Amino acid sequence: MSEAQHAPKAALDAYVARQAATVGRAPVAEDITTIGPVGPFKGATGAASLGIIDDFSESYLGKGPGAVTFAPDGRALYFGRDDGKLRRLALPTGTLVWEQSESEYGRGILCVAVSRDGKQIAYARKTGSVLVAETETGRTLREIKGSNAVFELSFSKDGQYLAMGGQRGARVVHLGTTAETELAPGHWSMTYSVSFAPEAPLLAEGASGGKLRLWNVPGGLFATHEHHRGDIHGVAWSPDGKRLVTGSEDKDVVICGLHPKDPILRLTGHTSLVFCVAWSPEGRRVASGSADRTIRIWDANTGLPLARYEFPEEFAYRLAFSPDGVLLASTHPCTARLWNTRTTVKAVAPAPRLLSAGPLAADLDPLPGALVALLRVNRSAPLSLLRDLLALTAGQASSPDTLRLSRHPGASALAALRWPPRARIALVLLLLRDYEDTSFAPPNDTSAAEIRFSLIDALAGSASEPDAPPLPLAYLERALDTVDDRLLALLDSLGPEACADDPTLPLVMLGRLSQLTPRIALDRRLLALRVPAQSVGAAEARGPWLEPSGFSSSGHLLHLVPSQWALPDDLRHYRALDGGLLYRARFGREPPRLRPLVLVLDVSPTSFGPVEVMLRQAAHALAASLLDVGLPAYFIAAGGKNEARAIVHRADLFELLTARAREPVHTGKTLTLAAELCASLPMHGPLEPTIIVLSHPSFGEEDLDVPAPKDLAGFFVHYPGHPREPAWQRRCKRAVCLGPDDEGLLGAALGQVLA
Repeated sequence: MSEAQHAPKAALDAYVARQAATVGRAPVAEDITTIGPVGPFKGATGAASLGIIDDFSESYLGKGPGAVTFAPDGRALYFGRDDGKLRRLALPTGTLVWEQSESEYGRGILCVAVSRDGKQIAYARKTGSVLVAETETGRTLREIKGSNAVFELSFSKDGQYLAMGGQRGARVVHLGTTAETELAPGHWSMTYSVSFAPEAPLLAEGASGGKLRLWNVPGGLFATHEHHRGDIHGVAWSPDGKRLVTGSEDKDVVICGLHPKDPILRLTGHTSLVFCVAWSPEGRRVASGSADRTIRIWDANTGLPLARYEFPEEFAYRLAFSPDGVLLASTHPCTARLWNTRTTVKAVAPAPRLLSAGPLAADLDPLPGALVALLRVNRSAPLSLLRDLLALTAGQASSPDTLRLSRHPGASALAALRWPPRARIALVLLLLRDYEDTSFAPPNDTSAAEIRFSLIDALAGSASEPDAPPLPLAYLERALDTVDDRLLALLDSLGPEACADDPTLPLVMLGRLSQLTPRIALDRRLLALRVPAQSVGAAEARGPWLEPSGFSSSGHLLHLVPSQWALPDDLRHYRALDGGLLYRARFGREPPRLRPLVLVLDVSPTSFGPVEVMLRQAAHALAASLLDVGLPAYFIAAGGKNEARAIVHRADLFELLTARAREPVHTGKTLTLAAELCASLPMHGPLEPTIIVLSHPSFGEEDLDVPAPKDLAGFFVHYPGHPREPAWQRRCKRAVCLGPDDEGLLGAALGQVLA
């Protein structure tokens, strides 16, 4: 490893070692073998670039890129150049072993492939001929004549077949008999890339028009995928043969399964066409090369970017991983380069020592994620401070200083939330939002993935004497002073699951706290309200032969239960006077029927005050209930511009508590918009989407001629001391009206609205 490459790694190791020391952990000495003496060659820049392993002057037809592949044992690199030379270069020195040279016009090499046993190499020249040679000597074994350019070659696992993709489409040649099979005869299609599966006799073909075809060899078509909008220039299999990665003119990289209906992972970031892709041998990473002068490494399971390598040439044409997954070779106009991808290997694989040592201790396990989250918001702190705050927000104290902080009302309120460790990272970020300890800032040019996995590795080390700086008590007390009812209402609304997924979410929402009604903040226990599983609502009767369900101690004589007529007359008369008879009731206990909703919440000045508190809490309960079960919903802030938004995230619920309008509600426009949104919502089983108006009884009293939507329900809250029938109650299929102090009835009322 060169001095230039070693410096960033040494800085990262020193950083994580210092952080681990603050919590009493000493990293174990590095025992992972390095890539040894490979490189650096000329033109090496940065820690990842090993430089140019081979280059040549312009070919007869211009600056051709050539092709590259590794020997299966990793001890050699084959580079087919556009100047007509096929070279075998020894690794790790990069010295020339042998060279096949053809200097006639148009003899440039477009692609190379090595058989799985490492004994044969195939390469295609621009004239259309394909040659098969011995890998040890370069001696030509056979030549397959052709007149059309071949862009890609691939050996089958057993070495019997050689697939060719080019101007004539995809072809397969049996090397024993030289029998040739055209996979799609009579259908012209340009094939830019072919690749045999590692185990099954399946051939992947990346073709023009964005089509990915899978062929049974020597059988017929297996499947056709159309995940791209442009020609597919690169295709590669995962080592287990269950997935493929493709690169296209549409600038996207796509990871897909074998069947067209399997879910796909679309990787975006390239700004020009993607020429080539490769899948790493361990199966956790994919690489892509583009005409945007970058090579990118991606996490094959999540699609997250792991690294971005820049080069000066116009594009990258072919990529190949070494068998150990550390080296990546790329070809460019007149150039072949090598890259060290070791940092990306560590980013997707668990630390080796952690596997043998077992999981981290409970107090250490959340720390790598907490530190990375803190760095995301451009703050730095010692790991010991993060551990102490995670314990503090759980109501625990491990020192006299944290015991003192635990008695603070703000600390008690955060601990009372009883959030799990991953969610409490968001609480730590809230407390440290104005804190900065630059002495614990990470080294420059280190990614979050590098820091996270290096820190996991360090924390898996042996116990040592903690070297922690003192707690910033004065700062933390001021931070805990900011934990008020409004902040707690925000946290209750977002919930622990959303904050665990994105610990920065409460920080993003802090600016909205001033818009929160004080009484909602005081009554934040109601933010946990959901539509109850059992509510009192109208009993169903689906036909004239079905009697209403439920019983009552009062009712009309015609509703008397038949068994009551069997009682003696005097006893029946006595029970009638005493309220002891049973009558059929049209009310019974039923579960509320959740369905997609459009919530029309009155946020105009006429609803301000005690009325809006109940309305917003009801809207929040309805929306949260739907969000919990994954049902779609819209929210219309009725008044003024009628702002509408879909409720898809926990942060959207906070809009229900803060949205305001300064103009009255225009009933016609509001309900028309609600009807349009309702029509766009899907059915949920047999239940149609519903519009629920949440307002006061005076809503729409001057617009009673406005047509009512098909399925309209109403939840109304009257002004204190002024109960009245809502103007639109008779226009609603279901309607409930409460007073602003009827909080205990809120859950049951929502059940009736949805019944």
